[in-house]
Amino acid sequence: MYVNIDSAILGRAALGGFLVILLMAGEGWGQNSPPALIRAVEGGDLQAVKALLEQGTDVDTTDEMGMTALMYAADDGHIDLVKLLLERGAQVNAVDRAGWSALMMAAQNGRADVVALLLDHGADVNMKNKAGTTALMWAATRGHARVVRVLLAAGADPDVRDVTGYTALTLARMKGHDQVVRLLEEAGARDSHLLDEEARISQEEQLREAALNGDVDVVRRLLKAGVNPDARDPEGRTALMYAATGGEATIMELLLDAGADVNARDAYGSTALMEAALRGNAEAVDVLLAAGADVRAKNRNGQTALDWARHLGRSRILKILQAAEEEHRDEERRSRSHPRILSLPRPELTDEARQHQVTGEVVLSAVFGADGVVRDVRVLRGLGYGLDEKAVEAVKKIRFIPAEDPPGHPIDYSMTIRVQFQFR
Repeated sequence: MYVNIDSAILGRAALGGFLVILLMAGEGWGQNSPPALIRAVEGGDLQAVKALLEQGTDVDTTDEMGMTALMYAADDGHIDLVKLLLERGAQVNAVDRAGWSALMMAAQNGRADVVALLLDHGADVNMKNKAGTTALMWAATRGHARVVRVLLAAGADPDVRDVTGYTALTLARMKGHDQVVRLLEEAGARDSHLLDEEARISQEEQLREAALNGDVDVVRRLLKAGVNPDARDPEGRTALMYAATGGEATIMELLLDAGADVNARDAYGSTALMEAALRGNAEAVDVLLAAGADVRAKNRNGQTALDWARHLGRSRILKILQAAEEEHRDEERRSRSHPRILSLPRPELTDEARQHQVTGEVVLSAVFGADGVVRDVRVLRGLGYGLDEKAVEAVKKIRFIPAEDPPGHPIDYSMTIRVQFQFR
């Protein structure tokens, strides 16, 4: 006969081969309370556990941390107690307040036989605790090769990642558990950085496909997730080029707003503007030009978007591109400064020119270089009598300050020069 006293503590004593349940006065818990069962399990006392369960103690009762008797038995490796508790209906996938299951506890401590038993009774091999850690990760971290084998055989996913992004293989490698590393690699496990790379490539492929197919929602979601809008396929094509091919102006604007390079080139030197012109997508051409697409860019065959539009008879696009090119020329002329001439050498007359009293001008073209040197001097219209050569010599001796682009960098500048000769 057992007495139910709330202030009693469960004790036990072995007398003549029989287990006697004792009730001792003092502060504590009664025989039906959680700690009594858990204390019996912690002590590895199979008979005491049986007696408590026969009295009606809840097999899944928990302590203040939410741990059940099964978790304690698994943690300590008491396989007979684990069997008993499972037979009495213990919840094999119950978790404590930190999300730990009995399987995780057994795996962490290298209890391979307990792990196998729990799996046979339906333990979730890929369950995660609140830190995102699985039983396999704990076994790998602690270097328990036998447990790793059992878990892998039961279908443990070696590529699951914890909240820090680590996989079981990464954790084992960090801890220097070479045998576990080999086991995981043989099972096809991958390190965290490889999974990151595969995930990145997959998302980039999705972005390009969505850009081509006009799936605005997918493009917006992937860009929000931080996918690189300029990621390239094996031929160097970006999502913007795919969108230009499909003529999806809305998607192009999303990509451009996300920082896509409007003048990016693929492996053949083609740009999104060339793609739009090639496909006859006038709206796409407008969007790209507004974003600063270079109308003069050439592919590896020396063709521009204008060339494609002209060749394919895209009259509407041809007009748009021609207007853009002319505007570009005007802007270029407005934005560049002129070389500032410091000295103009006086050209010499030749004896032959004096003899014939030759007057007139020699017209030349020349490049006033960013390096302060006049080069590529050519006679456009000459006078003869050796004056053309004298004009070239004089132009080459001009001292000047180079022209500058808007940011203030020296640039080459082509000019036409008129050198006058007069006989006096």
